[in-house]
Amino acid sequence: MSKIFLEILDHDRREILKKLVDFRDEGYLAGGTALALQIGHRTSYDFDIFVDDPIKKSLENKIREKFGKVIYKWNTSEQVTFTILKSNIGITFVVQDFKPAFPRVETPYLALASVKDIAADKAYTIGRRATWRDYVDIFVVLKKRLLTLDDIVKFAVKKCGSFFVEVQFLEQLVYFEDLEQTPIEFIGENYSYEQITSTLKQEVETYMKGKLE
Repeated sequence: MSKIFLEILDHDRREILKKLVDFRDEGYLAGGTALALQIGHRTSYDFDIFVDDPIKKSLENKIREKFGKVIYKWNTSEQVTFTILKSNIGITFVVQDFKPAFPRVETPYLALASVKDIAADKAYTIGRRATWRDYVDIFVVLKKRLLTLDDIVKFAVKKCGSFFVEVQFLEQLVYFEDLEQTPIEFIGENYSYEQITSTLKQEVETYMKGKLE
């Protein structure tokens, strides 16, 4: 079992994580929360659970049994997104677009997508419909030297194949004009908007120079 940073979750979210143990057979935790649990860089709010198979009615019944009254925002065979009324916390079960390229990280709760897989997913997302948190997460992975930009590109290609467009990802990674800067509560070291954006620009510039050599 790997050590995780439970301090990224408040009390209500820790209680939800405990309840999600009962969904181990359905899927695994991915996205920003799974990343934060592994590297402890920021607080997290919602839970994204990747599943292999189309979502059945039995899962909806199990959700209601474990979490009580919920408001469904999306409810199809491909994705179920709901908010728990008592705590106003969001949970999404979604059929994953791409199979994991690396082993999952086992924890006492749900298994987690690996840092490599999460970075690949975020690279794919940034090339399409990203949020500020996606940029922040990529920045921290690079800042902490967990992965290089070259690693992230290679892992995204490995995982997503031709669906990942490297040029599009790199262009979007340094384009911030239309990006809503949502608040981020960092744990430990704080980073400014200017530091994050300038570092990402420098990373892309260095990466491109390396490809030309």
